[in-house]
Amino acid sequence: ILGLVRSPVTATLPQIGSRLFLTWGILWSFPETQSHILVTSLVISWSITEIIRYSFFGLKETLGFAPSWLLWLRLV
Repeated sequence: ILGLVRSPVTATLPQIGSRLFLTWGILWSFPETQSHILVTSLVISWSITEIIRYSFFGLKETLGFAPSWLLWLRLV
């Protein structure tokens, strides 16, 4: 929508929407899951993945390239 990534909106929105639905719509609806270590690790791992992903795209779009270490993190 904002033009930050080249992926079509039809692919990006369901991906983001499913993560939001899973974390808020399902996991947070059950109080016993809110403090579970697996839920915490799920949210942290998704957050790290998105930080790497959008940092890569942001640098590539603004500078025309991304550092090799960020490319490596993106491919791992």
